[in-house]
Amino acid sequence: MKRFLLGLISLASMSSFASGSVECFNQAKETKDSYGTNIKTNQAIKLCSGSESFSPIECFNEAKGKTKDSYGTYINTNQAIKLCSGSESFSPIECFNEAKGKTKDSYGTYINTNQAIKLCSGSESLSPIECFNEAKKIKDFSGSYLNTNQAIYLCSGSESLSPIECLNDVKKTKDFSGSYLNTNQAIELCAQRL
Repeated sequence: MKRFLLGLISLASMSSFASGSVECFNQAKETKDSYGTNIKTNQAIKLCSGSESFSPIECFNEAKGKTKDSYGTYINTNQAIKLCSGSESFSPIECFNEAKGKTKDSYGTYINTNQAIKLCSGSESLSPIECFNEAKKIKDFSGSYLNTNQAIYLCSGSESLSPIECLNDVKKTKDFSGSYLNTNQAIELCAQRL
């Protein structure tokens, strides 16, 4: 009986997930890009894939033509799609606005627009920035600091500092052959992918 009920609950959640993606996709048919033309089918699929509602469309509409990069240029249609894909709020925009021109990598250079989009894509808070700021302080297994792309990959979509805690714990972890995991394996293991 328990398995049957769990199956029904799982089926119900899958149904809302599927109908949310379809609802979003159908709404996207009327969505205009930064130039005033309808977005393309493949763009709508990227924007709506995995969504539970049409919130990614609302995020996209807010981001396009209103959100500027650190140079004062509006982000383009594809950047807005990447930023808002799968989102359930305007949090990716807030995260991006906080990250652009304010967040520095471990070398003291500001992260660029595309890096800020990768970091904040689909986020529901500012946690990816907090995670990134902690990640750039971590030394890998060779004693070097994580590079910017590694820190972004680790923290993109995170909603806490769990990836940092995981990475610190995994330094003591061996693989199936008895060797320690390398840095990229550890990052892959600890990243909270969306």
